[in-house]
Amino acid sequence: FVIAAAVSSLVLIARPYETTQEKIGVQKRDIMLCLDVSYSLYELNYELADYLEDVVTELKGDRFGITIFNTTSVVFVPLTDDYSYVVTRLEELKKYFMLQEEYEDMIGEGPYITFDTDEEWDAYYELDAELAYIEAGTLVNNQDRGSSLIGEGLASSLYSFPSLGDESRTRIIIFATDNADSARVPEIPDLEGASALCKKNDVTVFAIFPNENAYY
Repeated sequence: FVIAAAVSSLVLIARPYETTQEKIGVQKRDIMLCLDVSYSLYELNYELADYLEDVVTELKGDRFGITIFNTTSVVFVPLTDDYSYVVTRLEELKKYFMLQEEYEDMIGEGPYITFDTDEEWDAYYELDAELAYIEAGTLVNNQDRGSSLIGEGLASSLYSFPSLGDESRTRIIIFATDNADSARVPEIPDLEGASALCKKNDVTVFAIFPNENAYY
């Protein structure tokens, strides 16, 4: 009994403990905005970019990125927690969508582009040059490959996430498109295949479609 009492005393004096680790709070997210920048979507894209400016400024610890696509895809903003930089780039996108609207209003609905004065032609060439500068990366080989390659656009956004196998962060794609795929070549992958890849990599896609009465 004396030996048992002594051993018990030593155990109590040593204060044995067990360490456990628990996750608390909100899991941080990687959010990618993926925009189909076809001209039919300038109104929706402008509204979305404008709304997300306020959302981005409220983020804490989340990372935000932007990809844009038409025929080909461009990483417009790599994933970052520099929210002021993201807002600056969203402002640039808004200006681009305003230029798209101006272009659509300028050329009208006719099959041919025509103007009555040299001043109108000069304004058209200037606007066209501004748009071409922004769109250089999104219309590569568009005459051969077509436009709005939606599956490839979504897949490119997916693979813009670093370390897809890392489960420590929730991954989200906000995907805006009118689903008007005008590809002239087989997409690799197509929309169904890109969606399956997102599911396989545990990436949630929130798709945003414009008013179906106004578009396709």
